[in-house]
Amino acid sequence: MQIDPNRQGKLPHVNPPSPFQSRDGRFRGWKVCFPGQRPLATPAVVDGRVFVGGGFGSYEFYALDARSGDILWEYQTSDDGPTAAVVDQGFVVFNTESCELEVLTVEGSPVWKKWLGDPLMSMPAVGVGRIFMAYPDSRGDHRHYLACFDLRTGTEFWKQPIGGGPTQPTMEG
Repeated sequence: MQIDPNRQGKLPHVNPPSPFQSRDGRFRGWKVCFPGQRPLATPAVVDGRVFVGGGFGSYEFYALDARSGDILWEYQTSDDGPTAAVVDQGFVVFNTESCELEVLTVEGSPVWKKWLGDPLMSMPAVGVGRIFMAYPDSRGDHRHYLACFDLRTGTEFWKQPIGGGPTQPTMEG
């Protein structure tokens, strides 16, 4: 779902991290509560930074300092539900639940984004300067595809139809 124009450019306030310690005192750390108390996708932790979306239904994506929990930068998507991120070669790659594949630098600058299909429920895979993504072609032939894009430019190298949707296991006697 596209962001409400009244929310565009208005990031919600995030309280500073609060420290915590395990009951036995062996573990110490921090916690951050993102606005909306939404379910979060798995964060990516790379080079002392934590990259995480603000939860399904949110429009926010964050980079936090892994030691302190301080927010290093915030990014607002135009489509809801930033998913789990993958980090490679100085780029952060994630998709939104409702359609877009997004690439940012690890400093939070947008590089490119591409609308793929709705709903976009899979997580991107990244390697050797390529992004591999499965998606439904909801505006075209309604098939599912696996595609390969250039990490830096978004150029599509190829796409291949794949089976999509739920399948029923077979029982053999």
